[in-house]
Amino acid sequence: MSRLGLFWPPANPYTWPMSTTTDWLQISLLAVNASLVYKYLRATEGIARTNRTQVQVSQEQVAASHQQLEGQIRPALIVAVSNEIAKDGTSVQHLVIRNVGSGPALNLRRYQVYGDTAITWVGNSVPEWRPEGCCVPTQYAFSDPSQPDDWHLVREAFSGNTRNVLQLLYQSLSGNEYASVIEFDVHGSPLRTRFERR
Repeated sequence: MSRLGLFWPPANPYTWPMSTTTDWLQISLLAVNASLVYKYLRATEGIARTNRTQVQVSQEQVAASHQQLEGQIRPALIVAVSNEIAKDGTSVQHLVIRNVGSGPALNLRRYQVYGDTAITWVGNSVPEWRPEGCCVPTQYAFSDPSQPDDWHLVREAFSGNTRNVLQLLYQSLSGNEYASVIEFDVHGSPLRTRFERR
């Protein structure tokens, strides 16, 4: 019989060799440690997921507050028909650019086009226009005598058999760019207005 056979397996497990007990203890501790690391990683992943959700919600709230702020300063230009009394007492109708928004329209440009022409976001006014780049404040009313004559439009320029369209391009105080696209009927009266944002 070998020497190992005399002592193995021991009759009493508490008398096992010390290295075997230490090995089992290390394996047990390693298993417990691995379990704790796994739970920690799962908890960290949950925290990271929650943080990502909170960041997304915060970004949505910031975007909503920017939209609310822009809504408080956003201009909106239209072309209105102004009934005025001439010096001889007769009634005269003019087309007038009017700002019905809540903030001034800066860097005004205009394009007179035909049909469904794409909005011209870049360039100078066509045809050339003296008030290009001016500001259209919100306080002007139709009857305000300080309404500049340059903001009056010649009605005949928009009448005829073709579908005349006026594009008014402008900026808000925050620098966002907008366009008012006004379609005219054959008599030169505003038919439809739509607003676009670049």
